[in-house]
Amino acid sequence: MAVWYKQGKFRFRNIGWSEGGYLTGDPCTSQDKECVDTITLDKLIELSNSRIIAKIDIEGAELPVLLFSKSLTRISDIAIEPHGNETLITKILRQYGYSVQYTEYKLNPTLYKYWINISPKIFGISIALYRLLVSTVLTPKITILKATKPHYDNITK
Repeated sequence: MAVWYKQGKFRFRNIGWSEGGYLTGDPCTSQDKECVDTITLDKLIELSNSRIIAKIDIEGAELPVLLFSKSLTRISDIAIEPHGNETLITKILRQYGYSVQYTEYKLNPTLYKYWINISPKIFGISIALYRLLVSTVLTPKITILKATKPHYDNITK
């Protein structure tokens, strides 16, 4: 199951490594082999009657999921990997009364070792070598947005 801006069954593009894949946004047909059931953020929020803290890293789908949510204000604290949409996501969160901070994390060069055992072996070794070189030479970073409701007082439905 995946979080998406609407419920249903959608095509899933499996990229076969790290991130796993992403929803294409196209509804599934009887010919599709890789489909996934989706749930909205609002439906997940309905499952809780207490404080909600959310970590959202859904491979670029963060923006539509937030835009279509009607219950976003029930979440007290949110950490989001914005995938290049920092400005728009910050604007949305601030409109809902969140204070937003950016934090950048340098990717750890030792993460390459987790790729070595991926099958097929040549693929795992190739990706491990690539990740080691990139993280050592280019020092890539991940941006995380941290949003907090300043006056969160057990907001309920």
